[in-house]
Amino acid sequence: MVGLAATIASCSDVPAPYELNFDPTAAYTMPYKNASLQNNFNTVTVNGVAWSLGSTYAKASGYNADDKSYIATEAWLVSPAINTTTTENAAYLSVDYVVRYGSKTEADLKNNHRILASTDYTGDVTKATWTDLGFTPEQSNDWTFKTKDIALPEGLVNKERVVFAFVYKSGDKQAECSTWELENFCVKAGVPATDEPAPTPDPTPTVEPAGEGTLASPYNVAKALAIINAGTYTSDEVYVSGIISQIDEIDTEKYGNSTYYISDDGKTPTQLEVYRGYSVNGEKFKAADEIKVGDKVVVLGKITLYKETPEFAQGSKIVSLNGTGGTVEPTPDPTPTGDNLLTNGGFETWADGIPTGWKSASSASNATLAQSTTAKSGTYSVLVEGATANKRLASAEITLASGTYKFSVFYKSAEAGVSGSIQLGYAPVDAEGKASYVYSNNYVDSSDDWKEQTNTFTLEAETKLCLVVMNSKKPGKSVLIDDASLYAVSAASAKKR
Repeated sequence: MVGLAATIASCSDVPAPYELNFDPTAAYTMPYKNASLQNNFNTVTVNGVAWSLGSTYAKASGYNADDKSYIATEAWLVSPAINTTTTENAAYLSVDYVVRYGSKTEADLKNNHRILASTDYTGDVTKATWTDLGFTPEQSNDWTFKTKDIALPEGLVNKERVVFAFVYKSGDKQAECSTWELENFCVKAGVPATDEPAPTPDPTPTVEPAGEGTLASPYNVAKALAIINAGTYTSDEVYVSGIISQIDEIDTEKYGNSTYYISDDGKTPTQLEVYRGYSVNGEKFKAADEIKVGDKVVVLGKITLYKETPEFAQGSKIVSLNGTGGTVEPTPDPTPTGDNLLTNGGFETWADGIPTGWKSASSASNATLAQSTTAKSGTYSVLVEGATANKRLASAEITLASGTYKFSVFYKSAEAGVSGSIQLGYAPVDAEGKASYVYSNNYVDSSDDWKEQTNTFTLEAETKLCLVVMNSKKPGKSVLIDDASLYAVSAASAKKR
């Protein structure tokens, strides 16, 4: 381990004045533990997205969930000072972490997730001398935390003040943007027990899938995960019971929703994400303590798979909280009325290599299409080629009256065993022919079998638009689309022209 001067952006790039949560002359004694990395920790954002502090952990990510963008980021999370004086002449740092969605190369993982230490930090990360502790994270396919013990080099032991920094970096592309979560930060005297055999953990109890998905017999989390992993989930709302195992955020100001997780045993290894769900009876969250880890809940909503994450789609609601409640009924699935408003929804007629009625005058139509004889019904379907960028199959423009509409397609993988990913939406087109995009909450992955995906949306006023099936750049594989339909479900004056 060697000391190195911090080589980041100049001081003018770092927010100032610094809001210090510690006394620069003070230091905590060992052993020091901070489970959530919050109290007395400081965040410094050189650029991009700051570290966020959840209820039990700290998180860094350059992903902006509001507009689904990726932001080039350099963000620091700095610990309070710790006195490492010890008669053992040895000390080590221990922290639990998980890294997901980042680069697959070891060099990038190491460069984008650094753990540093300094003996002369007083509030400005650009003026301190930092020692790199040589941390290289392992990437995970789920949210199971790993424990990392790092022996401190001689120059950081028996010091009055040692400050540690977790430095996160990301690019502005999905492949360059990871999520890094930390908890259970400790500094202890002695050496890590890396050479000692780890105790045999208690076997994880196997929970059998159970329940019917009804209010009287809700699914347990094991059953919900089994349904999602089998790819047989639908757009119907179901009830799932569980114990809150993790809370990411509770928004009490703008949207009034929360992202949290439930599991059958209240622990994190096998859990189901509840993405931006609402409180009891579908009310908005008004206080940050309305739910907490350990609460028993029954949640009502649509279960799905968003990329690799099994989850409740946005808009779910808590039916029962610690046994209170239990009267919320599912939102009725809207019943279509009238005729299919889409032209050539079965993709049976073609002209110049394009299915009739499926060419937007705007830039919404940007996918390469091909006629396929693998059809859900009739003779043909349309193959939407995958690419390294998002590609859209878009209908010709139609004008719809205000009201609620149900847009549905059947989809499957174009190549056996090669899964693609689609998302449904619509694109209002302005007077200048420019399109903006409004998508449903979730991507869905294709399989070798035809499956239906539905997007129900409401227009507040008469709108000129085209319907859109987006083939996601991740993984960027070709998909087949057939039997598209658009029906009015609550608009007596619904029309197209």
